[in-house]
Amino acid sequence: QRVDHLGAALGAALAQAHGNARSRLDRLVPRLEPALKLRLQAVRTQLDRAAARLEPALALRLQAVRARFEKAEARLEAYSPYGVLERGYSITTAADGTVVRNAASVREGDVLTTRLGTGTVRSSVLQNLI
Repeated sequence: QRVDHLGAALGAALAQAHGNARSRLDRLVPRLEPALKLRLQAVRTQLDRAAARLEPALALRLQAVRARFEKAEARLEAYSPYGVLERGYSITTAADGTVVRNAASVREGDVLTTRLGTGTVRSSVLQNLI
């Protein structure tokens, strides 16, 4: 009986503590909501400021990367054999596709292909003047 009585008293005490905590929470929530809204607004403001600083920084970084890319592209074009062709040189290949590097490697009658800056010329060796 005593255990039952203590159990009932404990249950009632727990119910009252829960009720008190719930009442206190109900009183605090209206006071907390404005504070939470203010804090949320402050965080939003910080986020907006950070985004405003980040955007130009990213644009500047992108511009720097783009400039490096364009510089590398210009160097590649300068070293490209096709860039050399644009400057007036040509690449001549034999019928088997090997590059002709000297006159001694061709004979009269050989068909050669010469790639220019714009277009290709096919020709036949009339005379080898070594």
